[in-house]
Amino acid sequence: IIFIMTSFAAPSFFSFGNGSKCCPSKCSCEQKAVNCSMKALDKVPGSIPLTTRELILSYNKLVTLPVLEMSYLNELVYLDCSHNLLEMGLDFTFPGIVKLTYLDLSFNKLSFVTPYTFSQLNKLLLLNLSSNPKLVEVKDKAFDSNPLLRFVDMSDCALTYVGGELFKDLHNLHSLRLKGNPWNCDCSFLEFCNWIKKADVVYPGETFSQVRIPWGTKLHYLCLVHLDFQDFVFLGLMAICIFFGGTLVAWLVGLATVIYYHPVMKQLTSLFRPKASTPPSLQSGDVGGLLDPGAASASPDPTGSRGAVSDGPAEGNEVIPASGARAGSGPWLSPAGACCRGTCADWGSSGSGPRLGSDVA
Repeated sequence: IIFIMTSFAAPSFFSFGNGSKCCPSKCSCEQKAVNCSMKALDKVPGSIPLTTRELILSYNKLVTLPVLEMSYLNELVYLDCSHNLLEMGLDFTFPGIVKLTYLDLSFNKLSFVTPYTFSQLNKLLLLNLSSNPKLVEVKDKAFDSNPLLRFVDMSDCALTYVGGELFKDLHNLHSLRLKGNPWNCDCSFLEFCNWIKKADVVYPGETFSQVRIPWGTKLHYLCLVHLDFQDFVFLGLMAICIFFGGTLVAWLVGLATVIYYHPVMKQLTSLFRPKASTPPSLQSGDVGGLLDPGAASASPDPTGSRGAVSDGPAEGNEVIPASGARAGSGPWLSPAGACCRGTCADWGSSGSGPRLGSDVA
């Protein structure tokens, strides 16, 4: 820290120009720009002035970028690392060069771009990833931390697929170059093609601009409208399964219904059904138990009559004879089950037959 503060205080640190002791060896410096291109460098020089705004490291043999040294260049807005041997793993992330707006990583050996790679470059406007023959995947949301991006070049790489979420939130995107990639034009690419048709983006390069609309239309037809032979086979098998399944269910329901209503099943059901008990008085033919208790306990009349009574029921009583009984005659209690409500008359001697003598239904 003391060394950095001392360097800032030194007047010679801000001086640029060829031969200046503040300019890295093998590099040329002019104002706030440092040019170290085509110097066969295998590592980034460590004496780059902290006020550098433009740094050119192209056409060298750089394999990696030193995170710590690069993080000191807080004023850097332009960085050219093209034509090197840079390799970035899945966990690589650029240092916090918060003012960087231009980044050129073309003609390197990049393999992946993850959401962490450019997560600290919030002011990035132009990104060049072209001509990276090992670049096979740019993961979704890789540019979520770069909402100001206007120019993106991913041409001549090894990309086979681009997700529909990759450029969805880049509302300032103006130019996108994607030509020269071995695209796998299957249904997984349909979402990105739909975004291409809706986005107001320029696609430099004659090849891609000519096929971008027919390409999406063709995929839409193949994935959503067109049916291949395998699709018809699948639909046919589904129809056969539904037909035989419905037939089997209907057959089982019909068989269960026939078995349930068959006479044999009814007889078997009646055998296991509990029988209703018959009162002993009805089994012996005596109906005295159903008559009036007072009349049953009284001594019998030697004349065979118990007093003169009318043929009908007593006043205030209602007698409903069983079906088939004649009104006013015959027994008032029928084996068919007459219903009597109220108190009926005692046994009469008028020859009209017995009548109920108690409240019995």
